[in-house]
Amino acid sequence: MVHMESESTSAVALPGRILVVEDDRQILAIVSLLLEDEGYEIVTASDGRQALARLREGANPDLIILDLMLPSLDGWEFRAIQRADPELARIPVLVVSADASAKARAIDATSFLRKPFGVDDLLDRVRRILSERVRMEARMAETERLVSLGKLAAEATHEMSNPLGSVVANVASIEQLVHRMKDVVHTLPRDLDRPVEAGLVLARVRRAVGVAALAEGKYVEAFTQLRGLFDSDGMPLHNYASFLGVADLAAAAIHAERHNEGRDVIERALSCIDGESTGRLRQLIARARGVLAPPDEAEAHFDNALGDPAGNQWPFERAQLRLDYAEWLRRRRRINEAKPVLMEALGTFHRLGARSWAQRAQAELRASGVTVTGVVADADALDDLTPQQRQIVRLAGEGLSDREIGDRLFLSPRTVSSHLYRSYPKLGVASRHQLRDVIARTGDASRVTNQEVQ
Repeated sequence: MVHMESESTSAVALPGRILVVEDDRQILAIVSLLLEDEGYEIVTASDGRQALARLREGANPDLIILDLMLPSLDGWEFRAIQRADPELARIPVLVVSADASAKARAIDATSFLRKPFGVDDLLDRVRRILSERVRMEARMAETERLVSLGKLAAEATHEMSNPLGSVVANVASIEQLVHRMKDVVHTLPRDLDRPVEAGLVLARVRRAVGVAALAEGKYVEAFTQLRGLFDSDGMPLHNYASFLGVADLAAAAIHAERHNEGRDVIERALSCIDGESTGRLRQLIARARGVLAPPDEAEAHFDNALGDPAGNQWPFERAQLRLDYAEWLRRRRRINEAKPVLMEALGTFHRLGARSWAQRAQAELRASGVTVTGVVADADALDDLTPQQRQIVRLAGEGLSDREIGDRLFLSPRTVSSHLYRSYPKLGVASRHQLRDVIARTGDASRVTNQEVQ
C-alpha cells in the first residue's frame, strides 16, 4: 500500500493565492506553471500598473512575487505605492531580479531572490514566506497586544535571514524545457528502485511531457508518458506527485482509444492508496472516474466532486472538472444544464489565462447554442515575434510540416520546431493547429507574406 504523504509542509496547507508580476512572458509562464503544480492559485500581471489594478479589483493575494525591471511602473515604484496603502502593505513581497546592485538589494521586501534562480530555490522561498505568514496570523489571533498584521510583516522582514542558494539553473524557454524533459524521459528505466527525491523529479517530468503532448493533440504520446507514472501493478513513481496526473491520464486514454487500459491502470493505482485522500486528489480522482465511467455512472462522480468545497482551492483543476461534466451533459442533450457549468469554467480559464482551455470551453458553448465573444490572442501578437518567426508561423498556419518549412527557408527541421515552440507562448496558443486562427484574427497575413518572405 502507498501511504499518502502529508501536505502539511506543502502549499496546500498554506494561504495559496500568489500575484506574479513579471514582464517576460516565458518566465511568467514557467513560474506560474511551477507554482500551480504546487497547488497555488496564480494571478499574473506584466507591469506595476496592471499589478495594482489586480490588487484593487479582487481578493488580495497572500504573496506577491515582484520583478523590479518592469515597463510602465517599475518594481521600486510599485513597492512605494503598495507600502503607502495600509491594506496592501501587509502583503509579503518576494523580489526576483537580475539586478544585483545595492539599490536592488536595499528594496524593502520580505525576501530577495536573484535571477537566474533554481526551481527549488524559488519554491523553498515561497514556502518559507507563507509559512511565516501563517505563524504570524496565529500569533495575532492568540494575543490582542499585536497592533496590526503590518507590524508582524515588518518583524518577519528582520527575522528571516535566508541566504541565497547556489544558482543551479537559468529559467529556460518553454521549448527548451520540454525538449530537455523528453530527452530525460526516453532514458528512464522502468524500475522503481530509486530515492524518493528521484521519483518526485521523474513523476513531474513524465506529467509535464504528457500534459504538453495532450495539449498538442498527440494523444498516444500523452498516454504513454502519463501511463509511466505507475508500474504494471499500479505502484506510483512518487507517492503523491504521480496521482496528480490521474485525470489527465484518463483524458489521454479516451482520446488515444485506450479506454480499458486507462481505466485498469488508474483503478490499480488508486487501490494502492493507504489512508484518506486530500481534497485535491479527491477532485482529480472523481474527474478521472467520471471521464472513464459508463454513461449511467459518470454523473455521480462529477456531482460528488463538485459538491466538495475543498476542490475550490485549485481553480484550474476545478474548471477542468466543470468542463468535462458540461461536455457529458451536452452529449446527454441536457443543454440547459450544461450552459451555466460551461460559463463558470470559461470564466476561470479566462481569469487564469488558460487560452487553449478557454477555446475548448468556447467551442462547447457554441455547440450548445451560446454565442461567445472574445479574442484569445492579442491583435498585435505577431509583432512580438522576430521576422523569421513570423515567416515560420505563417507557413505552419498554412499546413506545411517542419521539413517543408525548412526546405523553403533553408533551415533544419529542428530549427523550425524550436522557433515554433518559442512562438507559442507569445501568441497564446498551445499547438500549431491554432496558428491559422491567430493569423486571421490579427489581420496580419498579408504583411507577413509581402514583407518578410524575401
